[in-house]
Amino acid sequence: MVFRLYRCTIIFAEILRKQDVFFISDKIYIKMDISMKSIEKIITKQLEEHKKSILKETERLLKEQEKSFTLIMSANLKIITDRLDTIEKDNNNNKSKIKNIEKDLNEIKDSLSFQENKTLENISHLKKYYDNQINTLYKKSIDLENRSRRNNLRIDGLKESPGESWDDCEKEVKKFFNNQLKISKEVVIERAHRIGQKKDNKPRTIVLKLLNFHDKNKILNSLTHLKGTGIYINEDFAQETIEHRRKLWEEVKKLRSEGKYAILKYDKIFSRDFKNTRFQK
Repeated sequence: MVFRLYRCTIIFAEILRKQDVFFISDKIYIKMDISMKSIEKIITKQLEEHKKSILKETERLLKEQEKSFTLIMSANLKIITDRLDTIEKDNNNNKSKIKNIEKDLNEIKDSLSFQENKTLENISHLKKYYDNQINTLYKKSIDLENRSRRNNLRIDGLKESPGESWDDCEKEVKKFFNNQLKISKEVVIERAHRIGQKKDNKPRTIVLKLLNFHDKNKILNSLTHLKGTGIYINEDFAQETIEHRRKLWEEVKKLRSEGKYAILKYDKIFSRDFKNTRFQK
């Protein structure tokens, strides 16, 4: 506001100068009359010119600022664009590298999968082979054990004397063969001893090893004399064979309970049904 009043004063003084205004003492003499209207008009004109000048200057400054701003923005935009281009390029390179890595990983996975399948297949073949070998050796070991017991017999229910020695046991067996089985011929016994721990007054099982296989058959053929005596004589086999034959005997008993004829011979069941049809298992 002060600036405007100051500016108007300067303009008014300029008008008075142009109109030849003289100052005499405290009075103003004017060569020609100047109306207030003309003064106002002149002031208005001067103000308009000044306003235009200010607007023009302002417009010029704004244009310069706009130009400077445009240049700055263009430079910044170029920098940003360049950076974005670099980022995009790096991103594309990374994508390409990732694809290559994924491809390599897939190839490695395929290779590992193939090797794994191949290894599992080999392991399966080896396991099957060694299982067969182990099973064969297992059967052979059982067969060898059974063969080593070929001349053996097991006697259950024969009275046991207190403090009985192996010699006493052998004498008791020979006496039993002579009196109970009616075997007059001397049976050669290599070894006779009891197995297991004593339980109450129940006699322990006697394992008998004979010298001759024929003596064993002679004894087995005389088992009818043991009926009702509570004494039992069986062949001596490996524990696995005994368990296997126990299961077979259970099946024989089941067939007999069904009214069929069934016997167990050399680990095989021979049976006849009602039509007298023979079959074996």
